[in-house]
Amino acid sequence: MGEVYRATDTKLGRDVALKVFPAELASSPERLDRFRREAKALAALDHPGIVGVYSVEEAEGVHFLTMQLVEGQSLDFLLAGSPLPVEKLIEYAGALADALAEAHEKGIVHRDLKPSNVMVTKDGRLKVLDFGLAKVAASAKAGPTSSELATEMQTREGIVMGTVPYMSPEQLQGKPLDHRTDIFSLGVILHEMATGSRPFRGHSSAEVVSSILRDTPPVVTDARPELPGELARLVRRCLEKDPRDRVPSAKDVSQALRQMEDRPSAAAGISEPAGSAGRASSGGRSEIPGFSGRPAIAVLPFANRSGDPEQEYFADGLAEDLITRLSLWRSFPVIARNSSFVYKGKAVDAKQVAADLGARYIVEGSVRKAGNRVRIAAQLIDASSSQHVWAKTYDRELTDVFAVQDEISESIAASLASDLQRAEHAHAQRRPPENLEAWGLYQRALPHLHRFTREDSAQARALLERAVALDPQFSTPLARLAELGVWEVANSWTDSPERTLNVAVAQARRAVALDPMDAEAQAFLAFALITAGDSAGALEAARRAVDLNPSLPLALSFLAYLLHMTGHPPQQSIDLVQRAIRLSPRDPAEWIFYDALGGAYWNAGQYEEGLAVSRRLIALLPSYYFGYLWAVLNAVGLGQIDEARELIRQARQVQPDLSLALIRRGLGAMAADVDRRMAAALGRAELD
Repeated sequence: MGEVYRATDTKLGRDVALKVFPAELASSPERLDRFRREAKALAALDHPGIVGVYSVEEAEGVHFLTMQLVEGQSLDFLLAGSPLPVEKLIEYAGALADALAEAHEKGIVHRDLKPSNVMVTKDGRLKVLDFGLAKVAASAKAGPTSSELATEMQTREGIVMGTVPYMSPEQLQGKPLDHRTDIFSLGVILHEMATGSRPFRGHSSAEVVSSILRDTPPVVTDARPELPGELARLVRRCLEKDPRDRVPSAKDVSQALRQMEDRPSAAAGISEPAGSAGRASSGGRSEIPGFSGRPAIAVLPFANRSGDPEQEYFADGLAEDLITRLSLWRSFPVIARNSSFVYKGKAVDAKQVAADLGARYIVEGSVRKAGNRVRIAAQLIDASSSQHVWAKTYDRELTDVFAVQDEISESIAASLASDLQRAEHAHAQRRPPENLEAWGLYQRALPHLHRFTREDSAQARALLERAVALDPQFSTPLARLAELGVWEVANSWTDSPERTLNVAVAQARRAVALDPMDAEAQAFLAFALITAGDSAGALEAARRAVDLNPSLPLALSFLAYLLHMTGHPPQQSIDLVQRAIRLSPRDPAEWIFYDALGGAYWNAGQYEEGLAVSRRLIALLPSYYFGYLWAVLNAVGLGQIDEARELIRQARQVQPDLSLALIRRGLGAMAADVDRRMAAALGRAELD
């Protein structure tokens, strides 16, 4: 129905999207009139979930719309064959239903609703795009409008308008359409968000059409038993063959989803019920509270200290948002809101709550509002020892309640994750080896993994392999094995680098398959793929990692590295790493920040900054030769050739067989210009 361009509105100084009507269709007065009517109706829509139409234009015989430019990721990219977490599924589905309800109330039917026409913006908001196949229904005053457009287009052009897997039975059959065709398409999208696959499939379009017309779709709870039963019933009703049997309206769909949101029936990120915690081990000793040996976190309702009952929603919203954000760290199961909120308004004992919920860590907090300022205090308690692991107070001006809530919950989540990691390292070191479960083995492996010696690498591998053997469904240690394989190749610690790298890629893919929502697994898949020379696949996995957990410093740093090394503007990388540092200023693996920044500053020509962070990296990890590499490149950029040569000498003490070929093997795929400039700089430092 047209082509879309990015453009700049020079009068208003904003970027817009231009949707250009095809010349061959513009030659038809009837279709041009329909285009104008449709555009006028769409421009009247004012809803945050629908892309805005600014104007209908014509220039030199070219007809086009100016529209809101939406930046983000399409829903089909975010899904990529993987289901969404329950809370995110309900959130997105509710927003999509709300947008459709608004359009339907204005007499507009989309008729090509599919994940690629749904965008999730950078701030996590959903927008419906491309009403290019929409039928503008006439108002009652104007009388009924022909609803035969799909049949007409099929006759005239030899095609059925729409996208087959998401089309309703009546649309495929060329029957008259109304808003209920969108309800069916919405049901297909809900099914895909819930299970990762579409309900109607086949090896050809004909088989898909046959499936839509005849097959009963699978029940979503068969694929994911933890999904709410109400959601399964809603999806089934949306997918009824006869429009009269479907949910009557998008507004009804929205209301049903809102009710599920108010009383969630699936835990965020929990792989086992709380009752499975605290089982006795084979040796008769009590295991740590948690899930498969992994420590769980319970976020209690934040206390409202304002003396204002109306502030209760802010306190509850903050705790709920924190539960959602923490659930993105897949290594730490998070107790669901409906379990932890039973303690709302009660005086509680952290140890007793932990025992009741099967959690090791308890998050408590309070909110105090005075005038236009709000003070939020939060603390993390290790219930097994009653020790405070972390505590912080935030003072903010309350100009935007939701912006403050987002900022603080993100900051708390990132800080908590960092300090949880520190606490778990200590737990693992104290626990005797014979009593370690998979989680403890994994924690004990991490310090060895990043000491960058052959001996530490071997110890890390042994611990990680034992963890995977104990818990084959635990994706994180498998992903770390993939990371370890890459380091073994980069440091020449393997006699079979090609085989080791192939195994690493396979392990990373297996980790992602085990838990597609594990952002760390996606990040390590990116790490393995870039080393294997697949820059496109690596960037896709890294972006997926950041999409899954925008607050994960590891994912932000990996994406930053991949961007600047594959020729993207290095300032993007610098901004990403600086964001990671702000989120986790006490990160146990802060060296990753300087590793990404050293190369980003060099690519940006900011050699002084690059040399400074590279020196910081060397101080943190003197056995890591890439720290010396970034320092050499930045020193050459500053014209400090003697210092660069001295850094090469120091690097050879760490890596005796250091060479340009080894560095290229370790860095993997690079943009041609980056590779050329690196080789030239290292040549000046007398490394070839």
